[in-house]
Amino acid sequence: MGTAIHAEIEKAIESVDPTGKKYMVETEVEYGDIKAHIDLFVPETGDVIDWKTVKVKNLSYFPSTQQRWQVQIYGYLLTKNGHKVNRVSLCAIARDGDERDVKVHTEDYDESLALEALSWLEGIKASTEAPEPEKDENFCKSYCQFYDASGQLGCVGLKKRTYR
Repeated sequence: MGTAIHAEIEKAIESVDPTGKKYMVETEVEYGDIKAHIDLFVPETGDVIDWKTVKVKNLSYFPSTQQRWQVQIYGYLLTKNGHKVNRVSLCAIARDGDERDVKVHTEDYDESLALEALSWLEGIKASTEAPEPEKDENFCKSYCQFYDASGQLGCVGLKKRTYR
């Protein structure tokens, strides 16, 4: 569903800017060993925008630190490629909601946040030990390279709390 939403947004933007002069849509940028695919950059205003598809029930967690870091890194990569970046935005679109459930987070571009994120990433890459769990077990077992259900060799994820 996320791919379909991205495709429709791209199509809508291209319909108002068919030559691609005003908006940079689905743009790949790289610097050093970092490569990213940016949903939208508006050179005239210096705005970076990243679409996120979420569930309505998860909107209260939006934006996460990782999402904020991600869009700040996009700004960093664009500046390293000669663009002027002023703001970064995350736009959450609830796939099980409607237009009332769209949530936007905008902040000034801050290179220090991008560098903080890149430093964190380097630490994760260099790590040989499992990190402390950040997500619940159902998420970890599908996405974490350190997941180990036994807990003897790696992370078991956070156990969901039950309330009585």
